[in-house]
Amino acid sequence: MRSEEHIMTDILIIKNNDGVDAMRHDRYNHVTSTKLIEEAWTVVKNEYGDNLSIRNAQKDISENATKTESETISEALVDIFSNGENAKLFSKAIIGILDERTR
Repeated sequence: MRSEEHIMTDILIIKNNDGVDAMRHDRYNHVTSTKLIEEAWTVVKNEYGDNLSIRNAQKDISENATKTESETISEALVDIFSNGENAKLFSKAIIGILDERTR
């Protein structure tokens, strides 16, 4: 069973795909979540500086966030809920884009 944190990603996958096969492919290959993570990274990478990679920014959120891009989104959501204004900048960018896309 998928956790509540993954529901937002699932909503975006449903909005981005026509048909069950396309949704299944997207979910298992992390297509939508990868695009979202890459877009969020372009928003914040200058703030992190040249010494930090997207992978390190994921790890900065949590160790679990490095497992998959979908997990990064889930962990970013947990970071926002747990830490509010003190959440990581990358988490804020990820959830900001997710929020915008799921409205």
